[in-house]
Amino acid sequence: MRVLFVSHPFGGQYSNYKKIKNLIEMLNSYKYTGKYVFVSPVLMFAGLYGERTFEEDIEACKEILDRCDGILMCGDWKNSVGCMEEYRFALDSDHLTVTELNDFLKEN
Repeated sequence: MRVLFVSHPFGGQYSNYKKIKNLIEMLNSYKYTGKYVFVSPVLMFAGLYGERTFEEDIEACKEILDRCDGILMCGDWKNSVGCMEEYRFALDSDHLTVTELNDFLKEN
């Protein structure tokens, strides 16, 4: 079973939290059950938003990402500072695959 880190803009916005939650629920109820585990730092840490610095949050995200098999780039990730940090981290890694959500859905 592959563990995929779900990278999606958050910015403390509840609307993004709901999008991520719905996306994870869709992926978990779809044909990927048993093949993948989807991990979202937003769902893990949203309650801490604003209590830590951006640098602390992104370091926690990178720590989790490093333990995954790949990263799934979602939403308007190219315009998100945090998502771009995660993307660059994944590209520099020797073990993480990088896939955009639409490509993942087509390929799997």
